[in-house]
Amino acid sequence: MIKKIDVAALRPGMFVHDLNCSWPQHSFLSYRFPIRSERDIHRIAELGIREVYIDTELGEDLAPSIAPLTDAAEPHAPWPEVDRATSPVRLPLAAELAKAKAIYRQALALVDSLMRSARFGKQLELHQMRPVVSAMVGSILRNPDAMLHAARLKQADQYTFQHSVATATLLIAFGREMKLDRELMEQVGMGGLLHDIGKQKIPLKILNKPASLDAQELALMRRHVEFSCDLLDASRGLSPAVLEVVAQHHERFDGTGYPLQLRGEEISVHGQLAAIVDVYDAITSDRSYHPAKEPSATMRQLLESSNRQFAPDLPSYFIRAIGIYPVGSLVRLESGVLAVVVEQSPDQLLRPRLTAVFDALTGTRVTPFEIDLAKPGNSDRIVSVENPDHWKIDINRFV
Repeated sequence: MIKKIDVAALRPGMFVHDLNCSWPQHSFLSYRFPIRSERDIHRIAELGIREVYIDTELGEDLAPSIAPLTDAAEPHAPWPEVDRATSPVRLPLAAELAKAKAIYRQALALVDSLMRSARFGKQLELHQMRPVVSAMVGSILRNPDAMLHAARLKQADQYTFQHSVATATLLIAFGREMKLDRELMEQVGMGGLLHDIGKQKIPLKILNKPASLDAQELALMRRHVEFSCDLLDASRGLSPAVLEVVAQHHERFDGTGYPLQLRGEEISVHGQLAAIVDVYDAITSDRSYHPAKEPSATMRQLLESSNRQFAPDLPSYFIRAIGIYPVGSLVRLESGVLAVVVEQSPDQLLRPRLTAVFDALTGTRVTPFEIDLAKPGNSDRIVSVENPDHWKIDINRFV
């Protein structure tokens, strides 16, 4: 049951359903969270918040002698709601995928142009970003799986450009899960496109080195954040959110990041979102010096880093944003069937909708058929993620 109560009535063990204010008025990373200590209550009071909503099914209730406040039926969302006019009904993947791939190619061309300008000392034409990023946001609002799938189709020799577009795509999808409004989704997307632009000031022999960097090379490579900020300082009209993504995507919650070794909430929310996205995309991408790691394994790594490199709650939100088994993954089921993930099940991330394509037990292809693991009565389950190249399966035939 949702109840509206006075902040003075909060106590550890309660679960906050709504802080009763709009982000970014508050500094909490999640809009729903348990009260773990008196310090949490003190932080809420310091923000000037006088009333909050609690969920008594997820946490402690009020003491019997204390009555809840009135008007608790419809708490407003603590993160700004996405504009209903720009948040259409979710389209099927097939209806959005071609458009998403076209938008992805536009974004690649834009990043290529911006990075060439940066390398040769030309003025950055940042006004070109708005329509492309707006199109990316629109696609993600219609069906996030389409843009996310397009962004996964990378080539190692175009990593720098593709990493920037993938980071922007993932940040927008992350922002959607965090209920950022459309304007903020566009701003973090712009930050994603620009976050590595300073790498164009790094010598190509270091940037493209097919091996680990030595200490001196690593120190220079880390200066790309500084170079990015210098390039963007000369540009007008960029919001704080854009600059926070660029300046803070290598900071870490435990203070071990760079360039400023910021710690905890010294890092902005946008910087913390960008840190998770940047690491995820780097690990799940093929590089000349290391193979890509599967998304599901990378998710476990992110969760293990909670409370250290990343804020405790954020990796869970990120996983909900993109799924444990992204669209286009090839998975093996307990039954021995190999299947391609074609749609997420938002409430059951371990049970997506699949297209069966191969029988690993007999080593034969099968006539494709649908499997909805979330459907009642379906007892099959995913046991591993497979390499499509090993099985000679063309994923694009089924997505």
